[in-house]
Amino acid sequence: MAMNLQISSVPNIDDDGSDSSESVDPVDETWEDWEEDPTHCYSLFEDVQFPSASLALEHDRNKHGFDFNSVSSKLGLDFHGRVRLINYIRKNKVSAAELLNLSGSEVFLFDNEYLKPVIEDDPLISMESIDWSDDDDEKKIRALANDISPGTSKLIVAELERDLLAANQQISQLKSIGQQLVGASATSSSKVPMLSELLDGKQERDDDSHYFESYGYQEIHAIMLQDSVRTSSYAKFLLSNPQLLRDKLVMDVRKHVFAIDASDIALKARQNVKDNGLEDVITVIQGKVERISLPPPYNDPSIRVDVIVSEWMGYALLYESMLDSVLVARDRWLRPPSVDSPVGGVMAPSQCRMVMSLAETPDLVKEKITFWEDVYGFKMTCMAEDAYGDALIEHLKPEAVISNLCIIKDLPIQRITPRQLDFSQSFSLVATRDGVVHSFLLYFDAWFVPDGSDVPPDATPSLVEVEGNFITADVMRIGAGAGINAQAKDNGPRPTRKGSVMAEKEKEAKPAEVSFSTGPASLCTHWKQTVFLLRAPFKVIEGSKVTGTFHCRKSETNSRELDIEIHYAVSHTGFGVQPREMTVQSFKVR
Repeated sequence: MAMNLQISSVPNIDDDGSDSSESVDPVDETWEDWEEDPTHCYSLFEDVQFPSASLALEHDRNKHGFDFNSVSSKLGLDFHGRVRLINYIRKNKVSAAELLNLSGSEVFLFDNEYLKPVIEDDPLISMESIDWSDDDDEKKIRALANDISPGTSKLIVAELERDLLAANQQISQLKSIGQQLVGASATSSSKVPMLSELLDGKQERDDDSHYFESYGYQEIHAIMLQDSVRTSSYAKFLLSNPQLLRDKLVMDVRKHVFAIDASDIALKARQNVKDNGLEDVITVIQGKVERISLPPPYNDPSIRVDVIVSEWMGYALLYESMLDSVLVARDRWLRPPSVDSPVGGVMAPSQCRMVMSLAETPDLVKEKITFWEDVYGFKMTCMAEDAYGDALIEHLKPEAVISNLCIIKDLPIQRITPRQLDFSQSFSLVATRDGVVHSFLLYFDAWFVPDGSDVPPDATPSLVEVEGNFITADVMRIGAGAGINAQAKDNGPRPTRKGSVMAEKEKEAKPAEVSFSTGPASLCTHWKQTVFLLRAPFKVIEGSKVTGTFHCRKSETNSRELDIEIHYAVSHTGFGVQPREMTVQSFKVR
């Protein structure tokens, strides 16, 4: 919450219109001894200080020929635009000559990175936040004031009095809140209440800050990039389908690429783009996709992107709830279906499936459960409780799978809605051999289809032979010979960057579908598999059937986590054994 309170001396007007301003308003007394500390302001272009911001601007105008206020007015910059311009100049040490041809559509004027002051408490920003005003607006206000009649003037003054009274009440409220904040911090080591909590009686839950902060560190990105199945599948799809990218608008990763990330890793991404000479092709935008706008000229609502590429998948596919944001981007910016293109723009991946099976996992039981029964002679069985309540993220061997595979949820990314991401789905699993079921196993498959069409229900991820063994997920090497030519049709040839192929080779390429799996039969991915360890393992024989319902929804306490509930019953049809009663077990994916 933010409140802007402007406090000024307003005469008291009695019913007869007379001035009774002899009494002193207590608010005036509050501020009468206020003295502003002298500040020194640096020039925009030199390491030289001046006694005030206005003198610094005057120096820049006289010596460097850069009239900041004039340029800002010419470009139509609002307060935030002017702040970005100041910080852009200071951070990048731009010369005045480089700013002569600004058009107002430069990306940095819309980049929230430049809202952070380069100089702490920059007097130029502080002064401008007060003094930036439109002379034309002031002239209009004066003209209107001259036309106001005495009667109307009294009404306006009365309205101002009511506003002042409300402001005074807000000041009293803030003073009380301030005392609570100071008291809480001085007397307790517990969390200090937020202002909104004190005002509204409750604190708004924040599920995002920690999540985005965790992606601001490079370790997690190294893990994802080192996942060869993940990275090479995305690369193969893009490199095998140049017709999707040539002269096209691409989001998130050709005409232009917009890369969007809400975490601070966007700063390094922007530097990586610069270091590889791709600034004219890729624009990195930091911010939540629900709030950001594309820079001009792409902020025109009629302009849509042709491809949205996003690696949003989490554990159990839906953990982290990033798909919700991807669907927002799809609905805001993806080219809609048309007569010429029934599907419209393409999502990559275009479809994902959650797959479940029964699993025999005695090693996990030993590691997570029985270990705690005797820890150097001590009984610590209470420590094993979390293994039954929290889903385990493990990589299982193919032989751990003890049943057929069942599709729990099919997600056509081209058209699925956020409401459909909370779901319940019945399932039926048949044991393929005798054994003991210790766990339910969940993983996902992903498809990249060039035209965005649905894959058939019986589709399986592509199979390739690696080192003599068939495995799911195609794995490729990305070397200097792979890439997408950065040549535009209408703009003539451009320098070929390292790692690009010739346009002729692009023309020869046929649309190619790419898929991968995160199941036990695949090369291990950083997603591994999600394992739901059962409190009551049960024996099965070949042909035993396990039926039930799988419930999945966002957690009520953290929307980025998942609450899973599995209802199941076991029957041994044909073997004279009656079905067992329904068992219910709940899990959290977090």
